[in-house]
Amino acid sequence: MKYDGCTIGTLMSKGGLTVSRYIGINVRWLSSRRAYLGALVLLAIAGLMAVNLCAVSRAGAATVTLPDMQIKVPTNLISIGADPVTGHRMLRFTHITWDAGPGPFEIDPAFNPATGTATFVQAIYNSPSPGVWSLDHTIPLSVTGVYDPPDDYQFPLTSFTLNTVNGDGSPGAVVATSPKTDYCITADAFVGGVPNTPNQTFIPQANCGDPTKPLGWSVGWGDQYDQTDSGQPIDLTGVPDGTYVLHATVDPQHVLTESNIANNVTDTTLQGTAQVACLLYHAQEGSTAPMDHCVGDLMLRAAPNNTSGSVTCM
Repeated sequence: MKYDGCTIGTLMSKGGLTVSRYIGINVRWLSSRRAYLGALVLLAIAGLMAVNLCAVSRAGAATVTLPDMQIKVPTNLISIGADPVTGHRMLRFTHITWDAGPGPFEIDPAFNPATGTATFVQAIYNSPSPGVWSLDHTIPLSVTGVYDPPDDYQFPLTSFTLNTVNGDGSPGAVVATSPKTDYCITADAFVGGVPNTPNQTFIPQANCGDPTKPLGWSVGWGDQYDQTDSGQPIDLTGVPDGTYVLHATVDPQHVLTESNIANNVTDTTLQGTAQVACLLYHAQEGSTAPMDHCVGDLMLRAAPNNTSGSVTCM
């Protein structure tokens, strides 16, 4: 027997009571009128419970929508310059960590002012209708963040390394690492291109100035850090001229829950000299998109018809 699309016997079994064998009652099995009336009462109770359980099932049918964390490294915002304090040659780059998924990205800190640290849970949302999200559940994260006033947490949101290039073009050994560890973790960049992207991110950017408030951003939004920001450029001291991969990873410690972890890496192949970084290839998780220009502190020159991975900077 079904009620509003739900099978009574099945639902009763899920509730810990097996009544399906009583639903199709054979009157010949009943030895008295009392037993018959009792069976009717049981049937009525089963119907009422089925109605309630069906309502719960419909309410719980909203689709869980996970974020899809990705990282953009704009190829026109990569350069080589000198550190103003040390004079060291630095590889500088802008990056945007953003959400390309169907659901928002949110982490909620539990801040301990005595230690200056916080544990976190990730808020997971469902979507009862397009462009509408409701909190579904939370997941504890296996990470502790240190609050670095006035507005950053030390959190494993991204990582950046400069690697050698293997024979097949994949990243090889690490030769230098970005020291970046601090993040605001609120949105200041509209990326778009994702269904139901709102005109405004749902978590205020100012939240990163309060270690107790939720952090994150809406779908189609991200957190941008400029190539001139301190604590991010890669020191090239001791790194000889040559061809390297700028290996950018979002969620490098895999602490977040998301819809797709296969697109967390963006690789940009560079040919570096003392003053110029030439872009050879820019790819996200194995895709190939050859670049055809060189970028440096004071130059941006095209290398015409470059499709083979060989660029000459003039």
